[in-house]
Amino acid sequence: MKQLEDTVGLLEKRVMELEKRVTKLENSKTSINISGSLEKKILQKIDDIGIQHLVLLALKLKSKQSKNSLQTKLEQWNKPIGTWFSGGNFNKRLLKTALIIKDGKNQNNEILYSLGRRGIKNVKELIKKYNL
Repeated sequence: MKQLEDTVGLLEKRVMELEKRVTKLENSKTSINISGSLEKKILQKIDDIGIQHLVLLALKLKSKQSKNSLQTKLEQWNKPIGTWFSGGNFNKRLLKTALIIKDGKNQNNEILYSLGRRGIKNVKELIKKYNL
């Protein structure tokens, strides 16, 4: 039984690593020189876009961001965030639904996040929805 649990643990770890690699490849393929114009369009429609969607779009512009850097980005965009990041929204709406994934740690030992496969698909839909 212990050996089976160890094997499952190793497989789960390997799947997570592969998902990260796929995400990096998909991000690099789709983000060729669009971030400047995309960010301008986001700022033009900032009042119409919810915080959850803005977090996903911020990760589209730049992957591997900490929760604090995402919060700072939304503040720079003058989006009122209230307590959205301090409640369970981030984990429940984004992380547990696999829209975003944990993607290492920075020098300050903060967890970094990137778009997951579902997040990449969702961002493409958001770009169409908001005409970005």
